[in-house]
Amino acid sequence: MIKFAVWTIAFFLCPHMLLAQRPLDFQACLELANSRNLNVKQAVLNKQRAESQLNVARYAFSPSLNGQFGYTFNFGLNIDPVRNVIGRETRQIGNIGLNTQWVLFDGWQNFNNLKRTELNLQAETENIESIKNDLTLNVAQAYLQVLVNEELKRVAQQQLSLTDKQVKRTEELVKSGILPDVNLQEIQAQYYREQQNLVLAENNLDIARVQLANLLMLNDFEDLQIKPLPADIPLNDYSTYSPSDIYREAAENNPTLKTAQLREAVSEYEVKQAIGTRFPLIALVAGISTNYANSVPNIKGNENVTIPIGITQDGVPVFTTISQPVIDSERPIKPFNAQVVDNINEFLGISIQIPLWSRYQISNTVNNARINLELSRLNYTQAQISFYQNIQQAHAQFLASKAGLDAATKAERAAKTAYENAEQRFNNGLLDQVQLETFKINFSNAQSQRIRAQYEYILRSKIIEFLLTNNITL
Repeated sequence: MIKFAVWTIAFFLCPHMLLAQRPLDFQACLELANSRNLNVKQAVLNKQRAESQLNVARYAFSPSLNGQFGYTFNFGLNIDPVRNVIGRETRQIGNIGLNTQWVLFDGWQNFNNLKRTELNLQAETENIESIKNDLTLNVAQAYLQVLVNEELKRVAQQQLSLTDKQVKRTEELVKSGILPDVNLQEIQAQYYREQQNLVLAENNLDIARVQLANLLMLNDFEDLQIKPLPADIPLNDYSTYSPSDIYREAAENNPTLKTAQLREAVSEYEVKQAIGTRFPLIALVAGISTNYANSVPNIKGNENVTIPIGITQDGVPVFTTISQPVIDSERPIKPFNAQVVDNINEFLGISIQIPLWSRYQISNTVNNARINLELSRLNYTQAQISFYQNIQQAHAQFLASKAGLDAATKAERAAKTAYENAEQRFNNGLLDQVQLETFKINFSNAQSQRIRAQYEYILRSKIIEFLLTNNITL
């Protein structure tokens, strides 16, 4: 029992131990999310259901075969189905049979249903890819957000470390009488403000990890560690692309558009299938049956019996000879096997069902199918419009992120130079503490803005790459 408990605990803790031991790259995070995401699992089940529906549609072209069996006890006045005799006897009656029906014509309902289920299976397959695409973008955004906040935390730690050194240096200068106490108080206040900035950066990092852990369906985000991006991450410049260029290339492979288009085709065959119910149903029917009753006598043969039938005028009796069945005295009831063989009944025929009056059910079914078709067409059109709008937005965000990264890089470079010069002037006594802190804050803000702009540019570039190729490499 103890061993079982130990192995059980180890089984549940193993994934968290692995997460704590090794950082995950983007591909590992994506695989983990795809394997655990509930929407993906639901889509997979919908695909399996579509496969079952397709199998049903395929076998609908084959004949059906049904068997029947019954055994009853009759009391009071009843009819013997074997001898067709009415009597007040308690009898046992059994029947068994097989029947088949093979549809020869049904208004092409089976054919249209087969096409519908084939297209529906394709639509469910594309829907899985569509859900995975949405999940991929969400994981990529959450993954990069964690990296952004890790960089911002690192910057906050560096700034706090620099300020701590300045606090210690200022304390020495105050003790030696070179600087007044107010300078120490100012730098200490700045130190506590940067402690707050570090706490805020750590909190933002925890929130980003929680969001990524939720996408990965992990309960514990504290053990989640991810790998930084490689220095040579490939980035393409899509400045020369227009939204129309991206749409023409991306629309061919986009699973969301394919799903909407296939569901429109499914609705078209649903209309054809509904119209087929207006036609007659012609089927070949056949069957075989037999029965048994415990009141059937077991006749072993016939015997000639002479019986009187009257007398002549002279008083002479008149006799005749008749043949009558002889019942087996040892087995007076005909055996079950013998009755089953002797009572076999077979039939073969054509069945025609003509829909004359369905209380408008057929008309309403056709009308509903046509309405669903129009809805599917509108959904497909809406999917195309939304996809193009998303491309326009992604393209505009890419251009803005590229320009923003260029400006943020220049601003960081200028702020760094200004801070280094200010630090030299402060060491030479040409600047006071407040002025130096202003340059330092500007440099810290420029660093943070450049980090955000860098990851924003990576994200926007990868989104367009994903729209074109349905794949993201990080």
